[in-house]
Amino acid sequence: MKGFIAGRSGDKQGGLDAIGEIEKKWLAATDLNDIAFICHPLGDLDSHFAYFNRATDHHTLRCMYVMYCRLLENGRDDPRYEAVVQKLRGTYLRTWAISSETAEGWPERPRAEA
Repeated sequence: MKGFIAGRSGDKQGGLDAIGEIEKKWLAATDLNDIAFICHPLGDLDSHFAYFNRATDHHTLRCMYVMYCRLLENGRDDPRYEAVVQKLRGTYLRTWAISSETAEGWPERPRAEA
């Protein structure tokens, strides 16, 4: 979050330093999400979407960031946003082996007994 706040406040170097710390302490592919999260307020939407795509390829994308995070809202007008969402849907469709008969390609939710 430190890198995101730095980027939002105009401290580009602080954001880049935070990315450097993540890369130095690299734990797993989930760190791709953190870097994407920092790239957004730095104004580097190319890297922002590239890191989200890489996270999707590794099946580690934090969907809540992409779909609902208000802090990333202005990136949803970019055509690359829809491409990430479609890729995400395709990834989960293959992973869950969902049939085309399921509504909109997503698994049906279990219904509570009445």
